[in-house]
Amino acid sequence: MKVKLTKVTRNLANKEGEPYISKKTGKPFTICRIWTVEHGDKSLGGFNGYATDKWKEGDEVEIIVEESGQYLNFKTPSDKVTRKEFDALALRVELLEKRANAHLGSPLVNSTHTEPIPEEDGDDLPF
Repeated sequence: MKVKLTKVTRNLANKEGEPYISKKTGKPFTICRIWTVEHGDKSLGGFNGYATDKWKEGDEVEIIVEESGQYLNFKTPSDKVTRKEFDALALRVELLEKRANAHLGSPLVNSTHTEPIPEEDGDDLPF
């Protein structure tokens, strides 16, 4: 859901001044708490990271809201590409290459060799 931010805070530590530390990794993390036009005076909590780091009052942002008892939490939509999305994109590229090859009348070649460029399966990509 798209929301308009009315306030944003970031905290490295709890009310007692103890830093937030991940139980899984042992690394410190920052909590991002937001207030929105759509949620009035009720705040939403989440993790501060790449997506939330530059958020400020007045920004319109996309979030996923989750209820946890009396609290509201938020997540940002993932910027990772799923395998299904990757496969669909790879198919589109393959079709475009076939059209380009048919139009040009020759296989794609790289700049230093005359043999066709080998196909990649994409398994070594970082996403």
